Order: sequence, then structure tokens, then C-alpha cells
Amino acid sequence: LCLATIPPCPRWIYDSTKELNAPRSETNNILKAKSRIEQEQLLLDEVIASLMGLEGNVLRKVGDEFQISSEVNISLRSLIERTLPIATGFCKVKSFLRIHQPGY
Repeated sequence: LCLATIPPCPRWIYDSTKELNAPRSETNNILKAKSRIEQEQLLLDEVIASLMGLEGNVLRKVGDEFQISSEVNISLRSLIERTLPIATGFCKVKSFLRIHQPGY
């Protein structure tokens, strides 16, 4: 069995956009103040982060599963919901490996 380590998430991913660093209480204001295209860009960043097991302002982790904020547009929500099982699966595998492979 070959053990591999996952490199840490680069800091620039979160430093590049102010929205990802905003407090969660401001999530609703972030989405409402943005145009549709800007909302899509923000959500895409969060979807990519969720695929690495990271929580965002709109996509939040509850246990090993991700949930979408209720403020997300229904059409965008349906697209995001298709990718969340992959992110959830990644988190579950990562959790399993932490338990069964110490030092992972």
C-alpha cells in the first residue's frame, strides 16, 4: 500500500477573493449584491473548494456532507447539487483514511 499525502490548499485560493473570507453572516448580502455572472463565479469557486473538502460561505459542511445556503438561486442550486455527492464522497474517504491510516 502506497501512502500519499495531499498538499495543503494554496493560500491564494482564499486570498484572491474577498467574498470567500467574509464572515458567514454576510453571505446573504454577498449573493444579493452581485450580478448573476458574479454569483456564478463565486459559487464556482466554492464548488471547486468543496471538491477539495473545504467549506465556504454558501456551501457548508454538516458532518461529512455539504449543504447549500437557502439564498442560492434555484437554477444554480440544481447545478450545484449534482456535484455535491462527489465532494461528500471525498470527505468520507478522507475521514475513513484518517481513521484507518494514521498520519494521513
